[in-house]
Order: sequence, then structure tokens, then C-alpha cells
Amino acid sequence: MHSLTHSLPLRMHNHIHQNHSPLPKNRSYFFLKEQEMNAGDKPSEVNGVPISPSDYVIDFLRCTIEAEDPYMVAVFFHVLKLAEIAPCLRTCRVKNKFLDKRLPTHIQTNVLMNLLLLYPSTAEEFAESGMFGEFDESMAGKCLMVCELQITMKDFLQIKRLQHCYYDLTRVKRDDLAAFLLSSGPFIDPNTLKEKVPSVVKELASTKKRLSMVMPVPAEWALAGGLAAAEESSEAELEALRQQLSEKDQQLSEKDAEIEALRRRLQEKDERSAAHAAASGTVPSSQLSPPLAPLEFTKLDGTRMVWDAREMSWKLPTSEGDGAE
Repeated sequence: MHSLTHSLPLRMHNHIHQNHSPLPKNRSYFFLKEQEMNAGDKPSEVNGVPISPSDYVIDFLRCTIEAEDPYMVAVFFHVLKLAEIAPCLRTCRVKNKFLDKRLPTHIQTNVLMNLLLLYPSTAEEFAESGMFGEFDESMAGKCLMVCELQITMKDFLQIKRLQHCYYDLTRVKRDDLAAFLLSSGPFIDPNTLKEKVPSVVKELASTKKRLSMVMPVPAEWALAGGLAAAEESSEAELEALRQQLSEKDQQLSEKDAEIEALRRRLQEKDERSAAHAAASGTVPSSQLSPPLAPLEFTKLDGTRMVWDAREMSWKLPTSEGDGAE
């Protein structure tokens, strides 16, 4: 799994976590299969190939991969089937328990894969695999063993671990329950009589603490429905913003109506002014041009001359004003 972990796309590390595998199966499973073979319940060869009891135990090496959502379960499954991503693994059996309706609902929680674990094909793959010793070219590409991999949802795995904490309680008879709780109960350490908190509960508490650091939640939401209350608050904020936007749109519409009303009033006044000017034979004041100042100049002897536009000549100013006759 070492080389596989480092070959994953960067973004997948945020959604997929490699869990510690369960304890390796002890030798009792080997002896059980040996007894079944000796009794004739299981064949000692398949297609002419001799079979040993250990060949029937295909989960001596086990690992569980937890994913944040179903999409990542599918992505990781297909990634494992790519030789360039997982060169030392080959898929030999798949059980998609998510879709197996024959199983109880609480068992439909994972994809179970049996993988051939191959010896690295090259010295470079051997170095990346993290295996001890030196690369043996004669072993290149050969199958070392069959291992088991479970791809499951993080929430399902936490529920499963919580069930394991109290599983023994369900197997104790009622008359023996008090003695069991005093000797090896799940809640109190029988040696120190101190409270014993399962590791999965501590991890859940730690996860909740990390979430609170990333997304602060008010104290009044902490006991019940904290995340739901946060979502409701976000929805309330969005609704408030939508209301503000609607009010602004309404105000803009009202301003547009006021501007249009003023434009119509101005147009009506211009039309009335033009009609009045036409009836009286006068030019509306808005169409009048300001009078031009008369052209004039002063001679060297001090005589002032004014241009007469009607005579088209320069004349002396009249006594009625500076304008020419």
C-alpha cells in the first residue's frame, strides 16, 4: 500500500483515508481449513494444481479504506484497477455488498476486493514499495499472496467500530451481566475502576473538535442540531439578502417611474409653449437666439464707426443708440 498511497492524485487524499488493518488472522484459521480438507469438505487440488490449507485463507493480510462519500468509493475502486497506479496489485475477485440485496441491510456497507499482491517487476518499483532487502529479479512479477481490501464509507466504519465496543454485551446472559460488567465491562476498567472510553469515541470527539475549529458554531447550537442550525442560519442569511435585493429592485423601479413622469411633464410643457407661440405668431422664447452685438471700430482720430447691416456700409452712430439705422 505504500507505493499506492503516494501514487494517488493529490485531491483524493482529502477524501480517502487508509485505516489500520484489523489484527492478522491467527493460525487457527489455517488449521480449520486443514481439517476441512482432511475431512473431504474442500478439495486438495484445483485443475490439477495442488492446494494447501493456506490457499483457502485469502485475508491473512487485510486493509480497510474509508471514503468520505460514495463517489470516492467508485473512484478509488477504478483507480485500483489501473496498472500504472497500482503496479503490484491485480484484482481477482470483487463483492459489491452495496448492491447485494441478499445481504442484511447492515451488511451492505462496503466493496470487498481480493487482490493478488505481486512482487515488484523492476528495481524502481521495489524501491518505491518500501519492501525490505534487495530486489530479486527471479521473483519479478510473481504473486506473493492474496490480500483483502474493503472500501467502505467513513460513517459506516465508525458505526461498525462502535458496535464492536459493545458486541460482547449482547452475548452475555442476563444472569451473568452484573459479573461481566464488573470483571471486563466496556465502560469501566476492572483494574483501576476508572471510566474507560473506547478509542473510536475519542476519535469522534476529536473530529467534532476539529470541525468546530474550522467552522465555529455558537454555544447555543452545541448540544443538539449544531450543524443543522448552522445550515438554517446560512439559509436565513441568504433569504435576507434576497429580500434586500428585492427591495432595491423595487426602489429602482419607483425611481424609473419618477424619471419617466418628469420627462412627460417637460414634454407637455414644451408642446403647450409651441402651440401658444404658433397661435400668437411669435417665436417661442426657447427658439430665440440671443441678439448679436453690433460690429464697430474706432478711427485714428477717435471717430467711432458702426457697421450698418441694411446698407452694408460703415456709418457714424446715430443719436438713438450705438446701432446703425
